Amino acid sequence: MRAVAIFALAPAIAIAEPAAPAAPAAPAAPTGLAVGVEVGQPSTATLRFATLAGKLGVGAGVGTGTLDGTGLTIRGGVTFAPVVLAAGASRALPIYLGVGARYYQHRYDPASIDELPDRHVGLEGTLGVALALRGPRLELYLDGGPGYDVGRSDSCSFASGVMTVCPHQQATRLYWHGGLGLRWYLGVGG
Repeated sequence: MRAVAIFALAPAIAIAEPAAPAAPAAPAAPTGLAVGVEVGQPSTATLRFATLAGKLGVGAGVGTGTLDGTGLTIRGGVTFAPVVLAAGASRALPIYLGVGARYYQHRYDPASIDELPDRHVGLEGTLGVALALRGPRLELYLDGGPGYDVGRSDSCSFASGVMTVCPHQQATRLYWHGGLGLRWYLGVGG
């Protein structure tokens, strides 16, 4: 009886539609070592290493402040992309969050003869989005967020007395950072 049932179902099995191919996996963001440039506040040359299909990254940048005045800026941080939206077979669109730190040596034209270059050490939060073009391993990104100076040096010597005008000394410790950047992945990783 079983043999009859199998022979009766054989033609139906033979003409049944083949199983649909599995959907391609969503593209991952680029991984490996990348170099780039970022224009904004601050403007920097950047270096980034991304791993775990582009979801985890460690980055650093060296450059200059722009809106707050020129001066050496060194930044570093960690980013995590909890969501990577697919934008096509050869692209990925990661949305990322991050935390980091900065060192900023402020150089500017003094408002008074008593105003001194000052140093800032801050902690930063970042929210960003990147468009990863996997063919050329190029990534265009936009990110920014708030920061807080946990330490900064005095910007006035008060050599002329306490009536010295030092506007930077009176500024809040909160700041904003952000920029538009471009990164090139050097082919390390997948």
